[in-house]
Amino acid sequence: MRLRDWIDNNYKSIRSFALDIGLKHRNIEMWCRGERKPNHREAEIIFEFTNNEVTGHDFYLEKIKHSKKEKKDK
Repeated sequence: MRLRDWIDNNYKSIRSFALDIGLKHRNIEMWCRGERKPNHREAEIIFEFTNNEVTGHDFYLEKIKHSKKEKKDK
């Protein structure tokens, strides 16, 4: 499950999720948009907090999907 989907299903906002897990909301916003990826420590916090519903594959699969779409558009 993508992080953004998990947050939408379980929280009112990214900001409230960020407060609960102790990470910066701006970083989480960038992860949700696929602009950046969390480091190992941040990813572990997310995996544990979401009971492994959001995994490392979710961050990297999103990047692969975007890359394939960009190639089709050319």
